[in-house]
Amino acid sequence: MFTRYILFIGLLLASNINAGDIGVVGLGRTIFEPLCCYACLSSLWGLDLSCTAFQPNPTQQRGYPFCHSTNTPYLASLAYCLQIKCAADNVASSVTEQCWAKVAGDGLPVGTLQEHLPNTVPNVTLSYDATALDQTSLVDEQYYEDSRKTIQGYVKQESAHALYGLVLECAIQQRFLLTPESGLSSLLSLLAFASVLAFCD
Repeated sequence: MFTRYILFIGLLLASNINAGDIGVVGLGRTIFEPLCCYACLSSLWGLDLSCTAFQPNPTQQRGYPFCHSTNTPYLASLAYCLQIKCAADNVASSVTEQCWAKVAGDGLPVGTLQEHLPNTVPNVTLSYDATALDQTSLVDEQYYEDSRKTIQGYVKQESAHALYGLVLECAIQQRFLLTPESGLSSLLSLLAFASVLAFCD
């Protein structure tokens, strides 16, 4: 399970998928939306597939090169997860389809989400600590929820960092730091305000 989280977080950090062109996170830029799409991706992306290229050297990262774009169980499982979870979140089907196009094949075209939906509801559910995916499956509900919380926490933290950075930049630009008495009071007030904005839902 921990390895799956590490692999997925690596994907998030290394990619610019769903990132706005301008602004910073929380201030004009959104990332990892819709959340249902990325929580589904997190629940399945790190699993070994029948096409996974295993490396003989244990220090090398496994699964390279990626083969998600050609693996039917993976694509069908991901498509079903997105279809169900994003509908439950009232995400427009066009938005779900756009996210699918960005993430399903790791940058490679895979066709539409509808093309990969299984004909019947999968009758197999992955365990929380699953390591492999060899048939179309439902994601583990607890793992999915944990993935949502992990992504939400990451975005919230990045938004807070951006807000604090903006406050400090404003403080410096306005020379708050050069007037010890009123300056410190003003800076503390701004930081307190930033805290409210960053951590209140």
